[in-house]
Amino acid sequence: MQNASNRKKNAVFILKAAVAAALISLVIGLNYFTGTENWTAQQYAYFYTYLAGNTFVLYLVGLGILVWPLLCWRGKGGAGKVAAFFVLWLGLVLLTADTFVFQQFRMHLNLAMLEMTLLGGGQIVKFSAAMQWQIAFMAVGLGGAAAFIVWLAGVGGGYVTRAAVTAAGVLGLGWIAVNVLYAVAFPVNNTVILTAAQRVPMASPLRMTRFLLKTGLITREALEEAKAQRVNASGSSALQYPLQPLQCRKETAPKNLVFLFVDSLRGDMLTPDIMPNLWTLSQERDSSRFSRYFSGGNCTRTGIFSAFYGIPSSYWQAALASGTPSVLVQALQKQNYQIGTFTSTTLAMPEFDRTVFAGVKGLRVLPKAYPGLDRDAASIKDFKSWQQRLRKDRPFFGFLFLDMVHGVEFPQDEAHTVFKPSLETVNQLKLNADTDPVPYFNRYKNSAHFADERIGAVVDYLKAARLWDNTILLVSADHGDEFNDNGLNYWGHNGNFTAAQIQVPLVIHWPGRGKQDSDRRTSSADLTATLVPEVLGCTNPTTDYSTGTSLFAKDGRTWFHAGSYAQNAFVEENRIVLINSLGMLEYSDQRARPLKEKRLPPYMGQALEEMGRWYKR
Repeated sequence: MQNASNRKKNAVFILKAAVAAALISLVIGLNYFTGTENWTAQQYAYFYTYLAGNTFVLYLVGLGILVWPLLCWRGKGGAGKVAAFFVLWLGLVLLTADTFVFQQFRMHLNLAMLEMTLLGGGQIVKFSAAMQWQIAFMAVGLGGAAAFIVWLAGVGGGYVTRAAVTAAGVLGLGWIAVNVLYAVAFPVNNTVILTAAQRVPMASPLRMTRFLLKTGLITREALEEAKAQRVNASGSSALQYPLQPLQCRKETAPKNLVFLFVDSLRGDMLTPDIMPNLWTLSQERDSSRFSRYFSGGNCTRTGIFSAFYGIPSSYWQAALASGTPSVLVQALQKQNYQIGTFTSTTLAMPEFDRTVFAGVKGLRVLPKAYPGLDRDAASIKDFKSWQQRLRKDRPFFGFLFLDMVHGVEFPQDEAHTVFKPSLETVNQLKLNADTDPVPYFNRYKNSAHFADERIGAVVDYLKAARLWDNTILLVSADHGDEFNDNGLNYWGHNGNFTAAQIQVPLVIHWPGRGKQDSDRRTSSADLTATLVPEVLGCTNPTTDYSTGTSLFAKDGRTWFHAGSYAQNAFVEENRIVLINSLGMLEYSDQRARPLKEKRLPPYMGQALEEMGRWYKR
């Protein structure tokens, strides 16, 4: 058993090592900047305070878990010091590597990036002889730095110890301060703080908006004011999106545009018996049906983001931090469209009012306070009332987002219970691999059937109001829903990237376009690449604002990006390449079964370029 004196000595050793490593990390952190940033002094101060505090905490935890037991082992510290050297050296090497990865791709290092770099055969990074020598010298230099830290941490003396304790206190308080600042800055969209925090590796800043509202430290008025903010002229935004300002010619006879999205609606629901109104619409002369259309995400945030922005959903945090609206909304505003949103759930969760529609005034952010299905009816009613009040000399864009299918809701009477047997209630906790999915799936189909009635009501209104011949109506969904389709006990969404969760319907009524059905693979990134130039008259290359191609193009890409809250997938025809939440590469077939063959895709360099293209250099 080690005595108290030795335990204190070991604790001081770890504290000194963590402090020294954090200070050296500040020097390494200089490499996160290229000299082209138009940052304020406050942003630099925030970044370096956060970087130092975060690395201090990470080293303190890492050394405490991995080194402390060895330091205390039989009262001898030799093994502990050797372990400390390798922990410190590895940490410094990874931080240095992260600075180079960030400069090139504007994303932080993860295990997938390491695998692609080391095993990618030069597809991602090609190491010349000069680079290899430079890397070797850097590794040796960082090893020397780690050895110096171990030596310094072992130096006795009250002055060194007091200095280390003082520095630890400053670093710890700084780390707490930057987290509190972020928590306050986030709800009011303070881009100075939010964009600086994005550059810190391994950062997971604090959020406490509800607490701040309850305590009165921020007000609803402050939140409303922040929603209208756009990227300011100081250039604090991390995004350069689009790459060049939109150049849009004035349309002589602009068409109205209506998006009607149904939350969680699967692509295979579009059949004559399940959704007869939508099916009938898809068969009309000026309507096109895209039978192999996929969402860019398996959850609402990523699905809607990809549809409106046309870029990978990995840009979500940057768009939110900077208040950068979607290119579709920017183009609508350039063409003087009247914009209205009519969602059955709040537009502020996810924060579409601060991303997709940032800067648009007078949005309907909160749904009407009706229970269940009545919110969908209220959304459609509000859309009608809004449209009737609009100026007739300007086109309009309406976004309706219905929630009934997400809640698997429908009037449970005989007339609406079309598919049987159907569950009367759903208990998610009882679902497992042995659950018979049919009654639950029938309930879902009944909900989709009822949603189809709502879609029919919108179509009838546009026709009755004599808007049909001058309005493009796009009916789709944010993502799908799984009912253990693949036999792996997945229920709902945000679980994988199989067709059950990301294939959604797409029907477009486009007056004058004719019927152009498509069975080629398309994705939500293709929406902006179609609508922005063809409807809104913008002449920029689509690569300025989208990774997609026109929905009506004859040839498409062999893969597309899809994301979730913490994962990025590259969906091919027969397999899915996934960067999981731990930053590791996974390979599976289209039914989410792991594949033994783990060949790195030849397009991976292009994929990473697209995931970094719209960050400022």
